[in-house]
Amino acid sequence: EFSNCPSGYFASGLARVNLIGDDIDDDVNDFECNEHGCRVWCESSECEFKPRCVKAPGLSVVLGPTVTGEANHWSPVSVCPEGSVALSLSKVKIHGGGAEAQVNDLRCTNEGCDVWCRNQGCSVRSTCAKYGA
Repeated sequence: EFSNCPSGYFASGLARVNLIGDDIDDDVNDFECNEHGCRVWCESSECEFKPRCVKAPGLSVVLGPTVTGEANHWSPVSVCPEGSVALSLSKVKIHGGGAEAQVNDLRCTNEGCDVWCRNQGCSVRSTCAKYGA
């Protein structure tokens, strides 16, 4: 279920994720944000989460393409549309699952974002900001 931003705000990514279990296998398996809010799939645990909501005159949030990477390599960069800059990741989906499948590293530049997923491939998508018309 999506946790949505207030009317007039855009979800730029996740502001907080809290795993409510106490098990070593508790993990965030996937998350996805769109312009309005975010949702999170937690493994072996319930979780609470909150989107990071932004609002500014002339700001719009656009999504980069979803790209898929192989296990134990950097994924391709989810490049932001022309005229926009990367804010964060709007989606990470680990293919497969289990305790050994993890996001090892993530990085964003102005152009877009990519991730290094350990032991499983994954899909990623950038959240991008665009100002003006």
